[in-house]
Amino acid sequence: MSRSWLPGLVALLLSVASVGGEPAAYGAGAPVAHLDQPLQEFRSLHPHDAVRVIVQSRRPSDALQGLQRSGAQVKASLPRLAGVAATVSADQLDALASQPGVTRVALDPVMRAVAGPNNSPGPPSVFTSTIGAPAVWAGGTTGNGVAIAILDSGIKSHEDLGTPSRVIVDMRFNQGASSTADQYGHGTWVAGIAAGAGDTYTGVAPAASLVNLKVSDDAGEAHASDVLQALGWVMDNHAIYNIRVVNLSFVSSLAEGYATNLLDAAVEMVWHSGVTVVVSAGNLGANTAQFAPANDPYVITVGASDDQGTPSPQDDTLAWFSSFGLTQDGFTKPDLVAPGRHIIGPLSSNGAVLAREFPTKVIDHKYIQLSGTSAAAPMVSGVVALLGQARPSLAPDQVKWLLADTARSLGPGAGAGEVNAANALAFSGAVPRANLGLVPNRLVGLAYLAATGQSNVSWDSVSWDSVSWDSVSWDSVSWDSVSWDSVSWDSVSSDSVIGND
Repeated sequence: MSRSWLPGLVALLLSVASVGGEPAAYGAGAPVAHLDQPLQEFRSLHPHDAVRVIVQSRRPSDALQGLQRSGAQVKASLPRLAGVAATVSADQLDALASQPGVTRVALDPVMRAVAGPNNSPGPPSVFTSTIGAPAVWAGGTTGNGVAIAILDSGIKSHEDLGTPSRVIVDMRFNQGASSTADQYGHGTWVAGIAAGAGDTYTGVAPAASLVNLKVSDDAGEAHASDVLQALGWVMDNHAIYNIRVVNLSFVSSLAEGYATNLLDAAVEMVWHSGVTVVVSAGNLGANTAQFAPANDPYVITVGASDDQGTPSPQDDTLAWFSSFGLTQDGFTKPDLVAPGRHIIGPLSSNGAVLAREFPTKVIDHKYIQLSGTSAAAPMVSGVVALLGQARPSLAPDQVKWLLADTARSLGPGAGAGEVNAANALAFSGAVPRANLGLVPNRLVGLAYLAATGQSNVSWDSVSWDSVSWDSVSWDSVSWDSVSWDSVSWDSVSSDSVIGND
């Protein structure tokens, strides 16, 4: 999670040809554009600098051989996306893209955390009361037996997270991280909002288990490839730990339509594996719904409301910073909002980066008060965990429909409205599916066709349960049917292209 949510970010705007309608999006198209436009621009401006890339190929050996010939440093394998992450010199990009079997060389952008200090006056949020969680707890539903996967800067032991700890898995996916613990401070804060059980500050699902998947380094910086590795781990292990929801409190620094974006492909694969994916919308205000994975039409994208420090939702408003608007592909985001101002959650330690940067926001040496859609997302993740205990048979599409249908309307920019746990848990009727009429990310569509041997499907009738993502034979895929050159890249941000480790 890069601190590039600080002022000075240059947004990357891009448009993608519409992929709505029938599976014709996976039919014949222009030849593969091997080198993405942001890398072409970076090469022209910084020909001797290093850049992080993801190389896709027909076979893993193709990418590895091409990287070896280009003198690249391999970072990670991404088999479900036919990819390998690496650092390469910009003057080797053309040679890498021309290697036999290589199908695409894409930028591996930095991720942006979407939390910041609370510099404006106002009372602390009472978010659990605002969204109706105490009424759910009173009925015996606290998230017990359900796990929430937190992909973030790590989780450090804290009394609010249980003794013994309710963190049941600790994994790290960033080579720059010294451990799975949280030296930055963001991940522990997020985890506590979702599932803290303190006497003073309580999270939404206080009995849920936590799966700590550290994707950032100790300074809070992550690249997309770090997140992609963790999402792959979730696909493999969600059934073992009963992971019902994944929380992503960050967005990419690179704007790209969902149809071709690798992060969007990965969150859709997790979604279709039966795990609900909850994503922060971002903190850039109006007309900024351009960044993966928040721009993906399948996931639950969460904006921020302001509860004014009162339990009554009647005075709630949309937070001024909350990202909203149309995506490149014409989808309205966010899907929901939850309180995101003046949010108090556990502090990993007084030595954490966030504590040092914002010492006036530290409370009793054990908590920190921050604002952002980073806080709103784990509240919704907590509600999903409550539903996972109460109604474990609900699929992600049904969870999304139910939360939207039972939300309290909050006006423009808030999607279906502010999430309400009490309303969602009290709903007793049949629960339809959300997301009808959507066409998946092009890589997801290609993977489905390759895994099932089909050539023409109606996406609304697909049985995703039949797909084993790790069995996809990418060398059988018709890569030329993916028109990467339909992507229009407007600019390249220095916040998106970082070559240093």
